[in-house]
Amino acid sequence: MTDWWVPLCSLAQDIYNDPQSAVGPSDAGGTTPDKLTGMISLGFGGRVTLDMGGCVSDRAGNDIRVYQAVASEPVSVYVSLSPAGPWKLVEARKACGERINGVRGYCDFDLATAAVARFRYVRVEDGELYACPGDSVSEGADLDAVQALAVPVVGAAAP
Repeated sequence: MTDWWVPLCSLAQDIYNDPQSAVGPSDAGGTTPDKLTGMISLGFGGRVTLDMGGCVSDRAGNDIRVYQAVASEPVSVYVSLSPAGPWKLVEARKACGERINGVRGYCDFDLATAAVARFRYVRVEDGELYACPGDSVSEGADLDAVQALAVPVVGAAAP
């Protein structure tokens, strides 16, 4: 994880605000809204930026999988070769509705839709735009993990 931002009004209310929860494999779990694990609630417009550990090239089909917990809130996905950008929007406000189980779901993104050949950094931004502060302990999209569907080339650097 290289960067994150969650609005103060969400940080004050959300109980899921550890950005390290979005690092590593999909592992969100739990049974009730106040007893979940392995996710960060992004709040109104919040974001997390992740280093994929190497460059990932566009290939046929989807290239990025975003895992989300709790519901199917939309997310926007951006990619870059540098942690400072510039950022290229892959898709905005896409619902993560493919359910794995009662807690976890996912949505896939294809670099071809943004005419991007490769990336190293992924920024996932809340697309639900849940009013802040709201009436939930997990406002906004609930990010579990991000996976490159192709194997990153470790050590590959931006030009």
